[in-house]
Amino acid sequence: MKDRKSLLVSRFRISKKERRALVAKLREELGERAAALVEGEEDVEIARLRHPKFEEIVLVKGVPAYFYYEGEVYPSLLLLYRLGYDPGLPRVYVDAGAVPHILNGADVMVPGITRVEGDFGEGEKLFVADEEKKRVFAVGKALMSSESIREAGRGKAVLNVHYAGDELWKIMNQVF
Repeated sequence: MKDRKSLLVSRFRISKKERRALVAKLREELGERAAALVEGEEDVEIARLRHPKFEEIVLVKGVPAYFYYEGEVYPSLLLLYRLGYDPGLPRVYVDAGAVPHILNGADVMVPGITRVEGDFGEGEKLFVADEEKKRVFAVGKALMSSESIREAGRGKAVLNVHYAGDELWKIMNQVF
């Protein structure tokens, strides 16, 4: 992995105009709770990275809270673990057999899902949690609606975008 100086292109506090645009994007893509964190916090920055997948990270109180992936904004796992803030996204719980595969970058398959919490449509963001420990360890994008997951017996259910120990996790812990 590159060192800190070669990854970080710039880091700056956002203007009022940028904050309004970010809050609107968060509200549209992740919901009101996600937007409320940025709207109510003074210490919000953008970090631009030299990376092919992850170009911008939104920092709240110096902690990487959200990131952009393929033009969409997602919550980082550090939002939950360092800030203790839950943006209220739906969750899918997976059995212990699926956890190591997901932590190696595999997408979430329907047979590994034990429970779906909340209703969501295809394309919406969600958290992936371990059924046994109830701990969130991945962020994904639904490839099926919650209803389809409950009814389906097989197939890919969630695109694995960010998980504990992945490249983004290492960048966020190294650079910030």
